[in-house]
Amino acid sequence: SWHAESYAGLLADRERMPHALLLQGPRGIGKLAFAETLANLMLCEAPRGHEPCGTCQACHWFAQQSHPDFKRIEPAEPDEEEEGGGKKASWQIAIKDVRSLGEFLSLAPHQGGWRVVLLHPAEAMNVAAANALLKTLEEPPARVLLILVSHQPRRLLPTVLSRCRKLALPQPDWDAALAWLRKQSVDDPETLLREAGGAPLVALEYADKERLERRKAFIDALAEADLLVLSGLGNVFQSRLDEAWGWLTRWVH
Repeated sequence: SWHAESYAGLLADRERMPHALLLQGPRGIGKLAFAETLANLMLCEAPRGHEPCGTCQACHWFAQQSHPDFKRIEPAEPDEEEEGGGKKASWQIAIKDVRSLGEFLSLAPHQGGWRVVLLHPAEAMNVAAANALLKTLEEPPARVLLILVSHQPRRLLPTVLSRCRKLALPQPDWDAALAWLRKQSVDDPETLLREAGGAPLVALEYADKERLERRKAFIDALAEADLLVLSGLGNVFQSRLDEAWGWLTRWVH
């Protein structure tokens, strides 16, 4: 709801949509939901104002992630084996996935209308993947919309940034975010929203019961000030360093 004004402004003239749109802003404020709704709308056969109808064949395909005129590009699941049998994480968008756009865009649109590409998060592209995207950005086919979603746009190549219309989505004000969390039946939403820096979707992630239990155990251990207890945290949380680092820095602050 806090993006309604930005959404309406963008759609004031649907036929003059940019060929490439960069949605930017902090993580957890709803940029991806904005992008998905926009993509669905552009493909919908019977939109109701600025909203997809949700009942046409195109909307059914989109909901099932099988629309032939929609392509989603995200970091691939880790599949490279490490020594010892573990998985080696890969959080980059592969160049082969970006190059696959050429084949996708060379085909005639199934419905004779728009084709939409959603790339998220855009900063996950390495330099090679970003350079592969440039050809499409420089010579876009007609009625193609590329939606790039970025939490950290400064990590994108200047050449990519210069070829996109930028739309900075605002973080919701405190009361709006709090009201939204309460509608999700979140316990103690004020505390979670503070920990999430005001980002409501991050706060919703933080409401996970197992995570709350881990957080309590971590904070309780910090409060003990016992060297053996503190040193034991390293073993307990070594597989969740990002999570533990966030708790530690906020606790110290």
